[in-house]
Amino acid sequence: NGQTGLQYWGDNPARYKAAFVLKTKDDPKAWEALINLTRVLNTTPPEKLEAALSRILDIDGALRFLALDATLSNNDGYWTRASDYHLYLDSTGKFHIIPNDVNETYGGTLSGYPMNAGATGPDPLVGMNDPSKPLRSKLLAVPSLRAKYLAYTRDIANKWLDWKTLEPIATRHHNLIGADVKSDVRKLESFAAFEGSLAALKSYADRRRALILSSSQR
Repeated sequence: NGQTGLQYWGDNPARYKAAFVLKTKDDPKAWEALINLTRVLNTTPPEKLEAALSRILDIDGALRFLALDATLSNNDGYWTRASDYHLYLDSTGKFHIIPNDVNETYGGTLSGYPMNAGATGPDPLVGMNDPSKPLRSKLLAVPSLRAKYLAYTRDIANKWLDWKTLEPIATRHHNLIGADVKSDVRKLESFAAFEGSLAALKSYADRRRALILSSSQR
């Protein structure tokens, strides 16, 4: 329900258990670690945040996650709903952010779906003042982390939104599933829309790439 942006809700685990699902044994120490992560993320001053978080969060991995999520317009991801990701707590006590369920990237939405970011997708610095998404608003408030994040958005745009890179991958998968899409009686869009999807993807990738490369020099 878009309530898992890593806000700090106090120290009562019950509040976090209502929003997050622990996929392994229900260990109180895991909840304590999650609460501590949200506390540090939300209450530490920007000038001290990187040092405080470095022991409990893979910061570089989080920046890459955020860059991928926004640059490829994951319209059901963190930048929109603070959802569709996993947290992995490793044996050293450090959290890692793992993307999950990214079928609505490249601006893909069902007709009328409210998270549609429009013709060019979100600004790369979307959510900077959104307290419900502190992984973005708090990390990117640190100048050095914001610069690294923007560099990742440019890297993604330069390579993976370049049609010379994207076209052979997209065409291979398009051809692989074409017959199955045509025979599918429960598809959400028409086969004609599928046939035109490569041209639509190229148009979107070109617009998105231009936006990222022109707006991320900040």
